[in-house]
Amino acid sequence: MGAITNQALQDLTGLPPVYVEVPDKSGLPGAGTSKLLNTGLTEAEALAAAEPAPDLHPSKAQERRSTILCVSWILGSITGGVLLGLYNDAVQDGDAGRAAWALTVLAVLVPCVLVLSAYPNWTRRSFIRDYKQLHQAWVARFVGNWPLRERLVDVDAVPDVWQRVSTRTMADTLSNDREAILAQGMPAGQEPATMLAGALAAVSAWARAPWSDPALYRAAQQAVDGFGEVAGRRPGGR
Repeated sequence: MGAITNQALQDLTGLPPVYVEVPDKSGLPGAGTSKLLNTGLTEAEALAAAEPAPDLHPSKAQERRSTILCVSWILGSITGGVLLGLYNDAVQDGDAGRAAWALTVLAVLVPCVLVLSAYPNWTRRSFIRDYKQLHQAWVARFVGNWPLRERLVDVDAVPDVWQRVSTRTMADTLSNDREAILAQGMPAGQEPATMLAGALAAVSAWARAPWSDPALYRAAQQAVDGFGEVAGRRPGGR
């Protein structure tokens, strides 16, 4: 749970999510995500399991800063070339005052240009170093949260076609009902959260069943319809 921020905790709705989008099981940067069915995680646990890997690319603010520095380096180099030309002309014309002025400005400008030229390499090394530290910490949490991931179901991997299709239909129905309840405002008490958790458990039992047990299917459908009534949906409706 270590990566859950205070803001994320404040944004919790009180209802567990139906689907949880988790990082690819390889844990590699940029490997994508998988949308799995929640079968027993609380909202906070789902948030922990869904923590994305650190972004391998610089943020927009970092890219914007790099662009500004690059433009500044170009302008500084051009200005330095112009000042060097002015200094040479002043020396040839014997204008000691103008030559001293140009030399003074160059003495200030050249170190700045050198710093600007070295800054991108320094920030790149710093970004890579920080990213490695962030990714190592994330991998440790990723491994630690693996038991949470084991409580999620990949609906597309359900072998029986009827179980797979019906599980997807019931899960989508639960997801829509959950959104409807949140849009209406959470009722007082724990009834919606308890009913949703029960419905997810029933759908999970149906999805994980080794064969198409009609009793498990009926129990899952009844649990889904029961939660739908809380959302204002008529039994059997979608």
